[in-house]
Amino acid sequence: MQRRDFLRLASLLPAALWTPGLLAGGTPWRGRILILLELKGGNDGLNTVIPFADPAYARLRPRLGVGRDEIIRLDEQTGLNPALQPLLPAWQAGELAIVQGVGYPDPNRSHFR
Repeated sequence: MQRRDFLRLASLLPAALWTPGLLAGGTPWRGRILILLELKGGNDGLNTVIPFADPAYARLRPRLGVGRDEIIRLDEQTGLNPALQPLLPAWQAGELAIVQGVGYPDPNRSHFR
């Protein structure tokens, strides 16, 4: 399964939990839902959540960087890759959070750790 296909299917989960009959007794879920996506492998974090206000981004990525006119702006400093347009309504509603720079102490840069 390709990553984009998975994300499309996974985006249906919150709606499915609201549908009566999916849970025992036909009661829709009314609680809060946390969906965590950890993108690994070929994900380019700087072209996923883009630091467009940092002059180093454009200078160091003259061909690889996303153009300023294509970026979906989240605030005055950062924006999303245009392929992530479907996430914008959740961001605007305060239902989406983005956590950047997550790591661990003394990283060894191994893909297998």
